[in-house]
Amino acid sequence: MHIVTPYAKIVNFMGLPPDKRGEAFETWRPFGIQAVRFIEETGRKCYRSEGTGTDESYTQFLSQHALASRHTSMLRFSQVVVDFMIDRGVAQEVTRHGATMDYQHESQRYCNYSKGKFGSSVGFIKPRGLTASQDVTWSSGMLSAEAHYFDLLTDGCKPQIAADVLPRATASLLSVVANLQGWRHFLLTRSTKQCHPKLLNTTVDDLLLDENGNVIPGDAFADQTAHLQPSLLTQFKAVFPLIFDDIEPYGDFVENMKKAR
Repeated sequence: MHIVTPYAKIVNFMGLPPDKRGEAFETWRPFGIQAVRFIEETGRKCYRSEGTGTDESYTQFLSQHALASRHTSMLRFSQVVVDFMIDRGVAQEVTRHGATMDYQHESQRYCNYSKGKFGSSVGFIKPRGLTASQDVTWSSGMLSAEAHYFDLLTDGCKPQIAADVLPRATASLLSVVANLQGWRHFLLTRSTKQCHPKLLNTTVDDLLLDENGNVIPGDAFADQTAHLQPSLLTQFKAVFPLIFDDIEPYGDFVENMKKAR
């Protein structure tokens, strides 16, 4: 058994050069601007004002025609891929957005966690904020589930059957593709205080991690080994100008649903 740190990260988007994919997302802003400018370019066809855009006109154009007028369908002229490392229970929260997103999800039918490439260990995502006694009970449950899983494999069960005993806390990789309208709607709904806290760990919580990837509680910037794992909302705001600026962490669901989406 091992504990996995959850994350969500942009891995690709329309217009990002292949040789830039391995670079830090903070360097992607110029390509994000070009993606947004392409939306302006296609949107201007509605008004037959092609060719009148400038380097900065996307700000006024999208503010007026996509957000203020709620004509967000023009944001569909885009594509962004995000990888989530989340537990299988929280993954169901993400896949409820199937009308605007498509998915590739780690398959427990074919992934055999007893194999060396998985470290011969099942990964679990632990809830934050457990008390000491809750932690003991939770950890005991995960260890028991892992033991039963391995016992079933040893007894000849295929992974797709043995996985029946694994809980919703089992870590899994979920790749998601959607356009910027879909991502705006997703972050409006999944960044609010009403959202599942384990999903908020990926969408709005900028986590401090130690050198082993463990979450550091509190303000620990003085620790030179610590590094910041930015939330998905932080990434979208940094890469794509304007479109996500009005979405605040831990907002109210009802109020967010009044915004253009």
